[in-house]
Amino acid sequence: MEEAKGQKWLEIDDLKRIFLSDSYVEELKELSRYGVHIKQERPMCYILAKHLYKQGFDVILEKSQGKNYWYDLVVNGTTIEIKFYYESDLRNRLEKEMNKNQWDIDKLLFTLNSLKREHKSYSWSMTLSILEDVLNKAPDIFILTILSRDLRKKVHDLPMEYICWGEYEIKYNEKYGFNNNRSFNLLERFLEGINVKRNFKLDYARIDINTLFPSAYHLYFCDFRKAKD
Repeated sequence: MEEAKGQKWLEIDDLKRIFLSDSYVEELKELSRYGVHIKQERPMCYILAKHLYKQGFDVILEKSQGKNYWYDLVVNGTTIEIKFYYESDLRNRLEKEMNKNQWDIDKLLFTLNSLKREHKSYSWSMTLSILEDVLNKAPDIFILTILSRDLRKKVHDLPMEYICWGEYEIKYNEKYGFNNNRSFNLLERFLEGINVKRNFKLDYARIDINTLFPSAYHLYFCDFRKAKD
């Protein structure tokens, strides 16, 4: 991180205050309606950038900075990477990928680096994509959003195929419900494994909304600048 002289240090609390603010939540409610058919990672990042800019932070979106990597957001010199997944991904992707590798982060890293050497895609993998962001891009802050939705309580006649990841989510709801603790325990176990490789301080926030259907945005903040001793 190269923070310019005189610039304010970006705190995780600054990010949490924005995410939990009435104005951000209101925009998120609108996004959950008009953006129901898309993955919300980029819009959420842009809304965050707008709020940071309004608060006087120096904000750069999608900046190239070292090792030919592009960071989602650079705020007062602090590099930030953002990832977004659905609750069903915790079972359908993360758990399966980790079980296949005996929950061994080193095995995943070997696979990731092998694919990169061979110029093959790894974006199909949730675990490899996160490891690439956290360990290879090595941002100062990593924000992971997990969106939980209860599509069993859909209140509008939207076709399921119109809802992004809807067909997977409704099957997940029917089997595991909504905001399933064990699913999130799997995520926390994965993050603990990453923490061994690159130490970080973990923080958390949650946003609950109910527009087209009940939804909860689970936000995990990994701050590598304030790693635990």
